[in-house]
Amino acid sequence: MVGLYEFLKNFDVIENTNQIKCKLYQDAIKYMQNELDEKDKANDEKKDEAIEQPPISAEQDVKEKLTSKASKQSKKKQQKSQLVEKTTESSES
Repeated sequence: MVGLYEFLKNFDVIENTNQIKCKLYQDAIKYMQNELDEKDKANDEKKDEAIEQPPISAEQDVKEKLTSKASKQSKKKQQKSQLVEKTTESSES
């Protein structure tokens, strides 16, 4: 009878140890999966940020060209007026 009792007692210890071990493994797997999900989410966010802006429409392109052309013309006018001022100053002297 003592042998059977010892066997059952040891069996319960082994069974409880096995259940604890399985629970630890399951928890570890869940933890690692959560970490992977967080990393994937962070990578997806980085990819979304890295996506270039959509191409501009033809209308926007024309507006930008006109704006740059107008700014170039105004710079030329300023340069001409400065040259005129310099030449009038030098001729007055």
